[in-house]
Amino acid sequence: MFWKYFAVIILTILGILAVDAQEATPTIEPLARDLGYRPPYAAFPSDLYCEDVNVAKGPTWGEITIGVSSSKSLEDYAGTIGYYDSMGRWADYISLFRIGSLRDESGPPSLIEACLDSHTQVVTALKVSINRPFYIQDLVAEFGVPDAVTWGSSNISRTVFWFDRGIAASVYILEESDILDYGEIGLIDFIPYQSAENFEQRWPYNRTNSENPLGGDHIYGPPPSEIQNPFNFGEVLTTITAEPSRTPTPTFEPRGTPTPNK
Repeated sequence: MFWKYFAVIILTILGILAVDAQEATPTIEPLARDLGYRPPYAAFPSDLYCEDVNVAKGPTWGEITIGVSSSKSLEDYAGTIGYYDSMGRWADYISLFRIGSLRDESGPPSLIEACLDSHTQVVTALKVSINRPFYIQDLVAEFGVPDAVTWGSSNISRTVFWFDRGIAASVYILEESDILDYGEIGLIDFIPYQSAENFEQRWPYNRTNSENPLGGDHIYGPPPSEIQNPFNFGEVLTTITAEPSRTPTPTFEPRGTPTPNK
């Protein structure tokens, strides 16, 4: 009789331990990022600051809609427009990179980065590199004069916003360059729709540089403007109005087809 009761006690203890072990087994999820790596010069749009983004509806890029599409949808869609050599994935962020020339105008974007909601994996913001000629006047022709212009990630760029359209862009301001033209777009950011009122206090404007950042060791001739807003949008609008047959460049929709990695 003693051994019978002893066996029951042992089985009960083992059962409790098994349940505790099962409950203690973590669900396999994407890793959280260590945000301590950010350098002191980090700023939007080169860094999206995904931890600041709330889930809300935004514009559409190709088949991806901000606040609606999932990270899986983004991965699948990227595979339909081009071959991406590497992918980094965390709980709140995904990055796809394509090796090749940044000026390969025939191919898809070289870089796609997105913020994700950690719980639902919905895309909350999206950054796409532009690898073909695309200029500030193209965006003005489509969206009008931007709501705000502020300092860029370096002294050779500025960041512009159309808050109600959910669009931000990084624009180069080099007057003479063998690579980059004045007013050329380097990055497009798709962000949740938001009001232009009190934008200074909200993401992403509050994550831009508050002053003109240093430009490094490279000396440009002539040097880039030190004015926060060096663009003459009145002249841009006049030029657009004087060209009634002008149509905006296709709205930075992705183009290209998948090709094997060579």
